[in-house]
Amino acid sequence: MEWSARQSNADRGSFGAAVRHARTRAARSQGELAAQLGVSQGTISFWERDIELPTLEHLLKLLVEYPELLDAMRVYNHEMLSQLRRVERILFNGKCACEKCACAVDGESSSQQSHHAGSHHA
Repeated sequence: MEWSARQSNADRGSFGAAVRHARTRAARSQGELAAQLGVSQGTISFWERDIELPTLEHLLKLLVEYPELLDAMRVYNHEMLSQLRRVERILFNGKCACEKCACAVDGESSSQQSHHAGSHHA
């Protein structure tokens, strides 16, 4: 996906930046997109600034409207996985929830990292 030169490096690759890019490329305002999706303009702003992530329902509507957002899904999935891992570590006293996993909060071995790349953490 091409990015505008005006976008900061921090914005490149974020799901919110991809939503903003797709919307502006279609010459639509946040208000117009919000009305179509049944959310507030502020919700669109939060998504575009990566303050909130869309719900699954709204994500699907976004993908129907802007199929090019599929390219940004890798980033979205990574963000969601990172958030889930943080919550999991909080809930399970610094370890993951796997029965046979001995992960610790501080650094993981390469075998543990590959273990966490598996589908059971998705």
